[in-house]
Amino acid sequence: MATNQNTAFQKMLIGGKDCYGPLTNLLLSLASLPTVLWLFSFHMHPALLIDEILENILNHVLDWDSEKEYRWTLAQLARCCKSWKDPALDRIWKRLADMKPIVGLESQELSSYTSRVKQITLRGDTGYSPSEHVLAFPRLQYALLEGAGCNAPINWALSHSLHRLKVDMRCTNSKVDVQYERCEHVTKIVQHIQNASNEGLQKLHLRGCITSSLNRVIGVLTSLRSLTLLTGSTLTPRLLTEITTFPFLQELRLHAAHIDADWFRTTKTPSESPTFPSLRRLHIRGQQSLIHAIVELLQLDTLEHLYLEADRPALDITAWTPIMDTLAVKASRSLRQLTIEHCTELDTPTNNIHLMGLSSFTLQHIKSLSNCAAMRKFTLDTTLPIKFTDRDIEDMSSWWPFLECLDLGALPGPHEDPACSPTLTVKALSHLAGHCPELKDLIIPLDLSASSEDDPSEVVPQQKLKTLRIGRVADSKSISSFVQTVLMMFPSVEAIECETSDGEVPVALPGRQEPDTGAGTEDELANGQ
Repeated sequence: MATNQNTAFQKMLIGGKDCYGPLTNLLLSLASLPTVLWLFSFHMHPALLIDEILENILNHVLDWDSEKEYRWTLAQLARCCKSWKDPALDRIWKRLADMKPIVGLESQELSSYTSRVKQITLRGDTGYSPSEHVLAFPRLQYALLEGAGCNAPINWALSHSLHRLKVDMRCTNSKVDVQYERCEHVTKIVQHIQNASNEGLQKLHLRGCITSSLNRVIGVLTSLRSLTLLTGSTLTPRLLTEITTFPFLQELRLHAAHIDADWFRTTKTPSESPTFPSLRRLHIRGQQSLIHAIVELLQLDTLEHLYLEADRPALDITAWTPIMDTLAVKASRSLRQLTIEHCTELDTPTNNIHLMGLSSFTLQHIKSLSNCAAMRKFTLDTTLPIKFTDRDIEDMSSWWPFLECLDLGALPGPHEDPACSPTLTVKALSHLAGHCPELKDLIIPLDLSASSEDDPSEVVPQQKLKTLRIGRVADSKSISSFVQTVLMMFPSVEAIECETSDGEVPVALPGRQEPDTGAGTEDELANGQ
């Protein structure tokens, strides 16, 4: 451990008084943290006998680079003082990455360790089964089941405190009976957790195919606050309609590419319960018609973060317009982050894109979002670069005065097709500098060859921007003058990236030093405390 760290602990232990003499001080400068704590355990500050204070001290060393060193240190602390034994052991056993540490323990000492476990990961069969009538981990709060771990004994994943469950049922073995058996066992685990938990299951993450019985079980988990279902085509429309009425659901992520919007609407039965009454975050992958149907069910001004991922998107971008119109009504005052992903697989050479009927996003497609004044982050992830003008950027930047991150989609690559050429110039940057004082990160396709009549020195400097990516630069000679222009508008920028024939490269900034990647600081602490 570092000398300065030991010195700090020495002062803390003895109240800042050096009463042990030169020889002891020399030993302290060479000793590790556990040794220092042990040396002063017989004459330490009484405040360290208070659990809350010791807990606070231990929390401050959680950022050690070496997990092994951290756990070894905790083991030494548990041995050197009875008052520190329980806090140290609680941290050692808080997260159990596998079952090996408990296999072979005597039954008398087993409970003294397993009762401290709050998070477990089950990935395989350990060959050990606890009694069916005993909760293996009574204080368990979070369980991760992967692969063969999904077939673990049910009471390994039971606790009155368990409220978070993550399950990955995927397997390399493609046998249907193996997948079915695994999913059915997970169904029983979810049922038992819901019955055993004091507050009910609050966070559920499922990946892999699910059976009809698991669909039914999930449909009654009304205590959920967060739900992720990456289950392919096994998610049923009925389950989706049931999820819309979960009263406490705040975060939802779904892959529903197989569900037709009309099918979903006909499955949904009239109900007095409001739809998505508490939803704050939504990430959905599906057909654009289904996305529109989901957005229509949002309550007014509750949604804050939205990620829309079009599956097999239409070639015509206009399919997004009605979605944006509805969103602007539903979340005009609450929406802070929006990502639109519209990526089409190209089966023809990139220089024939204009023959495919593909279209690019224009400002008109998202114009209704001008009502969402609370926007902090906006991302367009598209196959083709946007077709915005400098005037469009001026209008858009005036919509969102609190914008912090702007990502305007596909950066132009080495395409010959004019459809892929950027339409924005450096003038767009001056509009962003003037209207978005909080902007920190910017990705925007620019044409550096286009001349601008504006004098960048007349623009009021924007002090927050840190990173800028501009896409492909045809003429590397134009980079130098561009950098000077950027620094006049954004004097605090730390990184500018562009793409040349040699690939993506960082641009050297005059007067800027390369970031120091060396570990530690003057006090040899990684975080500088």
